[in-house]
Amino acid sequence: MRKPKFMKVIGLALIFMVVLSQMPENGIRALASNPITLGKQQLQEGTNSYFGGTVTYEPENNTIILENVKVDDGGHGLYIPSVITGINNDGPVRIYLKGENYFGTEDKPLGRTKSGIYASRPIEVYGDIDAKLICYINRGGNGIYAAYDVENVSINGGTYVFHDTAKNTTDGFNVSGGLVKIENANITLASTNTTIWGGLGITIKNSSVAAVSEQSNAIFTNNMLMISDNSDITASSFNPALFSESDMTISNSKVYATSNNDLGIWSRDTLSIEGKSDVICKGTGGCLGAISSASITPVTGERVEVYTGADEDNATAMEGSPFSQKTNLAGIKTNPYFHSYSHTHTAVSTWSKDDATHWHGCTANDGKRLDEAAHTASNWIIDREATITAVGKKHKECTICGQIMETAEIPMLHIHIPSDVWSKNDTEHWHNCTADDNEKLDQAAHIASEWILDKEATISAAGSKHKECIICGYVMQTEIIPMMKAEEAGSIEKKIKRENNAPGVQIPMSNQELTNAVLTQEEIRSIEHGIDITILLTVTDAADSISAKDKTIMEKALDHYSIGQYLDISLLKIIDGEQSRLTKTSGSIKITIDIPDSLKNKENTVNREFVILRMHDGLAVILNDLDTDANTITIETDRFSNYAIAYRDIPAEGDLIANTTTNTNTNNNKNIDKTQKYLTKNKQKQQLPATGDDTMRMSWLTASLITGMLAILLLSYLKRKRTDK
Repeated sequence: MRKPKFMKVIGLALIFMVVLSQMPENGIRALASNPITLGKQQLQEGTNSYFGGTVTYEPENNTIILENVKVDDGGHGLYIPSVITGINNDGPVRIYLKGENYFGTEDKPLGRTKSGIYASRPIEVYGDIDAKLICYINRGGNGIYAAYDVENVSINGGTYVFHDTAKNTTDGFNVSGGLVKIENANITLASTNTTIWGGLGITIKNSSVAAVSEQSNAIFTNNMLMISDNSDITASSFNPALFSESDMTISNSKVYATSNNDLGIWSRDTLSIEGKSDVICKGTGGCLGAISSASITPVTGERVEVYTGADEDNATAMEGSPFSQKTNLAGIKTNPYFHSYSHTHTAVSTWSKDDATHWHGCTANDGKRLDEAAHTASNWIIDREATITAVGKKHKECTICGQIMETAEIPMLHIHIPSDVWSKNDTEHWHNCTADDNEKLDQAAHIASEWILDKEATISAAGSKHKECIICGYVMQTEIIPMMKAEEAGSIEKKIKRENNAPGVQIPMSNQELTNAVLTQEEIRSIEHGIDITILLTVTDAADSISAKDKTIMEKALDHYSIGQYLDISLLKIIDGEQSRLTKTSGSIKITIDIPDSLKNKENTVNREFVILRMHDGLAVILNDLDTDANTITIETDRFSNYAIAYRDIPAEGDLIANTTTNTNTNNNKNIDKTQKYLTKNKQKQQLPATGDDTMRMSWLTASLITGMLAILLLSYLKRKRTDK
């Protein structure tokens, strides 16, 4: 564990940071005649002008008031010796800030060996919400500080910013021999060495501190470190961002501490995270640790979540989390990431209740009561009506949780018993008594409903609507809805869209025929009510989109046919701007497809026959051409998916090529498979005598046999003749 370098500490971004001031390492010698200086100018008693602002110096009260000063003459921002002539040397020097004050500026930072504040006695700094102290230091070195004091320093209120423009070995806020107290302040400090150092300890209350150290610790103390009262600390450094030689306590505050070379937080004694603190710690050597112990202590009745791991994305809950009691954090030191935060209670959906209150329990089942409140009584709720022979029952319950708060009996009724049917006139309704004694029960005025549509208006008929009493149903008002104008009616439009090298396509059907085949009766009626409907047929080349499996099924179904082009034929209906895709229609759609020029027959010796193959739900079906036009194919179909244009060539003289393709389409009886005619012809052809080339081959064989037999007879004759001789 690295310890910060000598006399380089804590960049308490608070105070008057910055001015390079090099002082002897053993401090300032007490000289009875030493004055307080602002820059290189000695402060004079009373209110005087300095560096574009005003300074009020009251020696008898040990008070200095700085208002809008900009020290830029190369001296210390503010130099306070240990013994000062003419003031009470027993108490601290009190510094009050008003407006914006600068020790050095961006253009003229403090001199090479000057500090923002250099004090050899206790100081207290005060600032209201608008007060600021901004310090610029350039070319700092060892012993150069944004603020330095050998005794106690207290800061209450104000905003403090320190800029180390040289990025040298400058310290931030260094209190070597005293206690640092920061309250209600907003501090930003960045330094090469220690950013905030308190020799006798550091306390930070209700303050925001951002401290960055490039080579050492962000916040370091030789004693205890206390962060409390909703403070917000962001600290990053080379060594541990937070380091205390004694106890370290983080109470009801937010801390984000990171180290790029060590633990994020380290205590040489104890480390306590208390109350509703939110602590994130990251380090290359681990997250946090303490020599004696490290623990978390939740607020009584609350719980604390603890997550650790390699990093935020891979952190997991520590075993037992969330914790309701003080818990030791042993075993997590080596994890690079740590996050503890107050458990957020999540209410269950159901109410828990007792006689007096109701509440939601926490989903963690930790006993926490959320949304707890006293019951709110309802009006009387009738459980059972009283009759002339029996008492009734009623109760009051909580309007929030339903807890029964009070019950009572309803006395038996007199003889007045209301009928089940409402009686009514033009202005009111009531229940007659079943005894027919003219007693009107539950009498009240009608309550009109909103308009209720009885019949919608169309272009051919008017509509109607009425208002009725929501209690008894009495019709209180009627009104005619004017007939729609013809131009207000909707329209039906047929469209075809070709894409990606698709052939020409037509739908040779009237709008009425197409409407009946595609739309529901409700959709057809909606046209009269002003709804526009478009039926869109899209055709696109599907060679690259159809699956290999479907292609195989289609090719097997075709047998002797060849596939010329795969197509995706889709049917969509667009109703009042909303589009939906149809895969099946209630009626058949007639579609005429132009045969692409590339597939047309260009040989005189053959005739080319075309069919359409449909692939739908894993089933391939051949759809035959229903027209006589050689340039088109017309089919009827009620399914829309993948299709293919297929063809086969037949010799022109009529000798047809055998084809075993069969029609598997059971849904389109009109598509008769023409290939059956060709198959019949081929069977007849096979039964005829062989002619042509077959006859020539038979003649040649016969001649050869005769020639051979004659040769044999001749040889036999010659042999017998020689024998006779």
